[in-house]
Amino acid sequence: MRGVGELFAARAALKGLRLDIQVAAEVPAWLVGDALRLTQILNNLVGNAVKFTGTGEVKVSVTRLPDEAKQEAVLQFSVRDSGIGMSETQMEHIFQPFTQADGSISRRYGGTGLGLSISQRLVRAMGGELLAQSVPGEGSCFGFTLRLAIAAHEAPAAGESLPRALPQSQSHRHGVEAGAPAAAEEDWTEDPATQLGQIAELLRQDEFVPRALLRALRASATAPARTADIDRLCDLIERTDYRAALTLIEDMR
Repeated sequence: MRGVGELFAARAALKGLRLDIQVAAEVPAWLVGDALRLTQILNNLVGNAVKFTGTGEVKVSVTRLPDEAKQEAVLQFSVRDSGIGMSETQMEHIFQPFTQADGSISRRYGGTGLGLSISQRLVRAMGGELLAQSVPGEGSCFGFTLRLAIAAHEAPAAGESLPRALPQSQSHRHGVEAGAPAAAEEDWTEDPATQLGQIAELLRQDEFVPRALLRALRASATAPARTADIDRLCDLIERTDYRAALTLIEDMR
């Protein structure tokens, strides 16, 4: 959680927003889970909250829910903002790939609309469900619940040591969606030019590049030279050399 705060503190401060991150004292200090996926989810949700909030605050909280299991903890994660909010009609589509609340949102704030779709897949892969509540003009709240095993380590003081149990990924927020559940290939267009455009847009907008999209691009290759270019593109994204990746995409299109 500390890593998430450090990542977005400067961006929130530039907008005059209060970024409040709270981890309840009853949350175990050491937990067993997929730290990379959890970091990706929180980065997506907090990043959206900061992006779509003009004034007020973004509040991130982690609490432990009552449960009889002694070796497990049920944690409730929530990201609440005082931003633009969404109507019920708009919320019906927010978890669909390449969908935002409406076209004006994309024009004003940028982005591809992929972040929430990917976050939902990651949460489901960890056994949870990403839920949302929103009121137009008042803000939104995204939350999910996860059951995690309590590690057998000696626990330091609660609250301070959670980042060590759930460390921030060392990889950049860009890059390939490591460890994420494979999306169905039919989720992506079969047109190589469009696929390259989608990848380029994801990199420019600071969002993840799903492996399923790269697999779809590789499947569309009809010549060895094209396959070699795609392999090189994947390597550049893995190494976070995004400028070179975007240049290669332009050469391939």
